[in-house]
Amino acid sequence: MFENVREDFRVYAHLTGVKPGKGLFAASWLFDTRRFIAALWMFPFSAVLLFRLKRWLKDRHAPILPRLCDWLNIVVWQVQIADNATIGPGFCISHGQVTISGEVKIGRNCTFNPYSGCGLVHKRKTGHPWEGLVGPTLGDNVFVGVGGRIMGPITIGDNVRIGANSVVIHDVPKDAVVIGIPARPIDVEDPEQRALVQDVLD
Repeated sequence: MFENVREDFRVYAHLTGVKPGKGLFAASWLFDTRRFIAALWMFPFSAVLLFRLKRWLKDRHAPILPRLCDWLNIVVWQVQIADNATIGPGFCISHGQVTISGEVKIGRNCTFNPYSGCGLVHKRKTGHPWEGLVGPTLGDNVFVGVGGRIMGPITIGDNVRIGANSVVIHDVPKDAVVIGIPARPIDVEDPEQRALVQDVLD
């Protein structure tokens, strides 16, 4: 848990924009403390912390407390993450309103933007065979734009960028950029197509 939290904090600390202090305020521990407070205040870093705490408590069979973590996340950040989701270190939720349901596996350094999520889908909606509660598997460094959805037992490769309001229902190879409903890869070398996804490339 603590190694994951350290990596999560590293991502949020970079986003806070807090500058090192000078003179008496130049101590590294004070700099990290200021960034930690800023991350909790400005971003839903606390939502990620609550998820990590929930998993830690469940592994130790603590009663009630894991559910309290869930309720706090829903009320404060509108974030819902399933108990059986596996999320690697460096996880970032930029502004809340994220849903992750089912047996989802998410790699390292992945980012979810508002109103995005991933999880289960009814087999008749996409033609996938029924596989219980298995949801998507995401590689490392996956970026999900605002409103992006990843649905069903599919695999998303490393370094994939998913455009705003896209719905991904098929496997995506690594290093791809996808947009649309259903999402399809685009050619980022084409200036017209690149302009459609500049927000996820920056």
